[in-house]
Amino acid sequence: MKNLMQLKKWLTIDDAANYLSALFAEPVEPKDILQLALEKHLKLSLNFTKIVDVMEVVISQFSETPSESSTDNFGQVNFEDKSYHVSTSPQLIKIDGLWDLKLFGSGEDYIKARLLNFLEVNSQVQNTDSGIYIERDNKTYCLYEKHKDYDEKNSLFLLDSFFENVIKLENTGLDDGYYKPMPIIPSHAFLAVSLKSLKDFEHQVEIEDSQVSKNKKITDIESIHPKERTTFLIIIAALAKKAGIDIDNEIALPETAKKINRFVDEIGFEFKLSTVQSKLEEIPEAMERSRKDAKGRPRKTSKSNSTN
Repeated sequence: MKNLMQLKKWLTIDDAANYLSALFAEPVEPKDILQLALEKHLKLSLNFTKIVDVMEVVISQFSETPSESSTDNFGQVNFEDKSYHVSTSPQLIKIDGLWDLKLFGSGEDYIKARLLNFLEVNSQVQNTDSGIYIERDNKTYCLYEKHKDYDEKNSLFLLDSFFENVIKLENTGLDDGYYKPMPIIPSHAFLAVSLKSLKDFEHQVEIEDSQVSKNKKITDIESIHPKERTTFLIIIAALAKKAGIDIDNEIALPETAKKINRFVDEIGFEFKLSTVQSKLEEIPEAMERSRKDAKGRPRKTSKSNSTN
């Protein structure tokens, strides 16, 4: 039967921590969720309980920004956000519900401040001209709010002060006026983690664990000391001789490998024929190494002498 959390489309930060705690069988705290998000392992979302105004934007590296004479997809309002360039489409869109938070601008600063507070480091979100950015369906949007201090008499002063990030909307009825990026997350919105993001993270961890396990097996095999490998190969040679299997005949080696592989199959294991043959090919050299001391001289063998 499915866990109740697995039926939800989104979880609070606390619930997401509990979900991962149960998954990994170790304590996961809300601060861990924030850190995983900042490190791009999880995607945080904002759940808007009231309608907010947004505009679609395109964000690019400042060095990639087209010249003033060129036009882009929107090309009407541009402003700089740190080292990036944001092109805004001055068309108001009203949204609510769950939207992915883009770790960019004030949104990223907010998550960093939350994490520092969890770590008992005093930090406050700085008031900047940057905005809160959200994503959905490979499109990015910025939250906008109406500039309440706008006065027709002070319009020139307003434009001079906020020309780079204020947008004027006209012919939209009640929405006419000047809009500026919302610098903080509205009080009616709260952080959440979508179940899809948690499942994607779970899948990624499974892939990484599988790769680590695979690499460990390879490392374990390669870490066998050469002397141990020689010992194992000589033991194989002794058992083969006792069983009447000729491993000295290089021409007959493929047939010998098939015979040994059948024996392996009989005890419930399966190897590639090439693997078995390659091990048999190592035996002569291993035996030769074993017959010599560290200086390459033939070892002295002790033989029991019979007395007449």
